[in-house]
Amino acid sequence: MMSFFKRLFSKKKTGLEDFPPIKEAIKENDFLFVNLYSNSCLVCKRTKPIVDEVSQLHPNVKVLEILIDSYDEKQLKKYGIVFTPTLAFYDDEGNTVHRSVGLIDKGKLEKLFEMSD
Repeated sequence: MMSFFKRLFSKKKTGLEDFPPIKEAIKENDFLFVNLYSNSCLVCKRTKPIVDEVSQLHPNVKVLEILIDSYDEKQLKKYGIVFTPTLAFYDDEGNTVHRSVGLIDKGKLEKLFEMSD
């Protein structure tokens, strides 16, 4: 019984920022916005134009769009990616400033991107 609890509490937690494409992009960029999407997701299709419009006004924010359809579901769950779109914003120190699932309000997105100004 003790070994169960030892394994449970000693396991390193893996977060979205540990997902290999995101981890690499955090190292290479000051400000990063991540959009994990699926081709079959209608909300993802509504989110993309909003992200495109806001990102054009803030060229110093790197936008990383990751199509998750080709990834294994088990691998995605390991990093906490369960629903699409999964959106995240990282500051210039690599800290997670925002993480959400679903459609994001344009005003909220603009405020996130303005952090880079």
